[in-house]
Amino acid sequence: MDTGLGGDRVARMLAAEGVGVVFGIIDGSYFGLYSRLGAHDIRLITPRHETTAVHMAGAYARLTGRLGVCIASNGPGVANALPGVAVEQGEGNRVLLLTSWRRAPIVGPDRGGTYQYFDQVAVTQPMTKWSGAATSIDRVPEMLRRARNRLKSRLPSHVAADLCRLPFADESFDLVVCQFGIMFLPDKLQGYKEALRVLRKGGTFLFNVWDRIEANELAAIVSATLAKMFPENPPTFMAKTPHGYNDIEGIKATLAAAGFANVSAEIVPKRSRAPSALPPSPSSPLISPGSPLHPYSQP
Repeated sequence: MDTGLGGDRVARMLAAEGVGVVFGIIDGSYFGLYSRLGAHDIRLITPRHETTAVHMAGAYARLTGRLGVCIASNGPGVANALPGVAVEQGEGNRVLLLTSWRRAPIVGPDRGGTYQYFDQVAVTQPMTKWSGAATSIDRVPEMLRRARNRLKSRLPSHVAADLCRLPFADESFDLVVCQFGIMFLPDKLQGYKEALRVLRKGGTFLFNVWDRIEANELAAIVSATLAKMFPENPPTFMAKTPHGYNDIEGIKATLAAAGFANVSAEIVPKRSRAPSALPPSPSSPLISPGSPLHPYSQP
């Protein structure tokens, strides 16, 4: 039943989004919302600091796939939440921060600093997808709908994953891209099967590999030079691994065995020229520091 109170309307909309937990530190301005959370099976978890509440909401959203909701009281509470807001926005987590604010006569331009209040909308806008204020109870549903719609589009985020055991549900993506990685897969057939599993019907798997070492002048010269220096145990990493997976027909056959159809391949020749054999600066070496052939690489 709609009680007509702003707190009840907020609680009902949160419950409709599947929210089961709200994180935050409340003050008297939240009693209307707090008193209605239990009626909609929503718990309030109170940490020791508002930034912690924002991070808890972010973790809740990432682990459950639901909307993470946190609250902070106006003024100092919102100020305390700002570091968490910046981090969770950068991480791309779906977090909704609900804040209270003072009535219009208090927050007017000629009453700056009253009750330690500041322009919360203006301050949070640069670090959020959207920030707005409900100037009356009737506008609470509208503001929440706006926030919810903006939260539906997530920012890209980074997840460490093993291509042979992807931590994603079936048919999660329209496009899977692997840049400089296929050559290092211990089980390429299994990696291809995983890519196909997480692709939606009609999706695309795009990746690249390096050509044979003879087609790369720098790598070929370095490997040949090292082979002369160590004839009894010449290094073979470059030739066998990053430059060792280039049989187009063999790659196509493995992709077909994994279940892919309409496989195509394109050779893209590229050549780089430097004005000198010396690196322009120590911070831009000719060989990546991560390579076993780099003089500064650690064993």
